[in-house]
Amino acid sequence: MSEHPDCALVRRGYVAFSEGDMETLSSLMTADAVYHVPGNSPISGHHKGREAILGLFRRLG
Repeated sequence: MSEHPDCALVRRGYVAFSEGDMETLSSLMTADAVYHVPGNSPISGHHKGREAILGLFRRLG
């Protein structure tokens, strides 16, 4: 059985994140993407839109 295409996409995202490659990460998400961080911390909540998500990832880096 071959790998589902979404698996390759997610794998590319993890590699890009680990390498700090924001350009590739940006290309892998839609402009209206939403990323949720659970909990009660300064980074918790909904991060709406590509730029907000990339901003969060930069903070994490």
